[in-house]
Amino acid sequence: MSHSDLQSDTIHFLRFPLIVGVVFIHAHLSSDFVNITASDYPVFYVVNEFVSNILVRVSVPLFFFFSGFLFYYKTDFNGITYTRKVKSRIQSLLIPYLIWNIFLLALYYFVQKIPDINALFSGEKERIADFSVVDYLHAFGIGSDFPINYQFWFLRDLIILVVAAPLIFYFIRNTKGYGILLLGVLWLFEDRLPCNLFLLSSLFFFGSGAFFSISKTDFTQVFGKIYYPVVLLYPLMAICDLFLMDQPYAVYFHKATIVVGGICLISVVSIWLKRGMKVNNTLSSASFFVFAMHEPGLKLIKKLAVLQLPHSELVLLLIYWGAPVLMILICLALYKILNTRFPACMKVVTGNRSGV
Repeated sequence: MSHSDLQSDTIHFLRFPLIVGVVFIHAHLSSDFVNITASDYPVFYVVNEFVSNILVRVSVPLFFFFSGFLFYYKTDFNGITYTRKVKSRIQSLLIPYLIWNIFLLALYYFVQKIPDINALFSGEKERIADFSVVDYLHAFGIGSDFPINYQFWFLRDLIILVVAAPLIFYFIRNTKGYGILLLGVLWLFEDRLPCNLFLLSSLFFFGSGAFFSISKTDFTQVFGKIYYPVVLLYPLMAICDLFLMDQPYAVYFHKATIVVGGICLISVVSIWLKRGMKVNNTLSSASFFVFAMHEPGLKLIKKLAVLQLPHSELVLLLIYWGAPVLMILICLALYKILNTRFPACMKVVTGNRSGV
């Protein structure tokens, strides 16, 4: 397997596991759902925090890393290339972003008119029927931290980064790795900065991936050289991250753990692929649909389970593991049915990612 194929296969393989990671980030049972304390439910508390707030937190940074890498991959970046890339991203980012947010707006609008289920879809949200122009702008992530379909903040940030891609290219080309190092330091100490730098986290990981493409450096080869150190170091850092959560410096250690975890995951998968592990094309192609579809369904399943079931260590653990697994299976089943019956429609709503 060539270095180029190994990088592509590593990205292709990790798409679905990383989406599962995103689902488990959202599976976290916070105080919005149940009054959780370490003293009342110690086992559940540790699992809930360790998985959702530590282990799977590498998922979104790696998606930004891969997006930056792929945007500049195998190309001499110029005006013609950029125009072609933008046209491609309109199809893969902007159109799905608009469709899925409009879909959720419409869904909330209609279900909020049904008295029996209105409470499940309203909560802290203002009724869609009462939205102002500003509210609609916020629903699309304009002037707000999250769009109404909140996991799509990732696509919103990517769209902005694509617009800024020429600036990112010239910044990386002129500063080499020092520019990425600067972004990394700013991200690490983001809470100490005098002002909030919008997109800093997204820019750092997107730029890191872009650096490998622009400098024509094989990231699987670079990370593979430190395979043994990171494989030994990451589990120790993850465990320490859990026990340091309440310390004043915890945020810095947590961010360092995310970086080491991402490198560890890439190096492990690339080694496995070189040893003959295969990519599951079906799951990989379904990844975006699972990403787009898992909320608000997951939140609804969690809310119903927490309201209807008695609280105990075992029950909370079953809800924590069962809700995301059930939602993923529902999404995969829907994907298979819809992709079989409406392939052209699925191609549009998934940004041309459906099919194998």
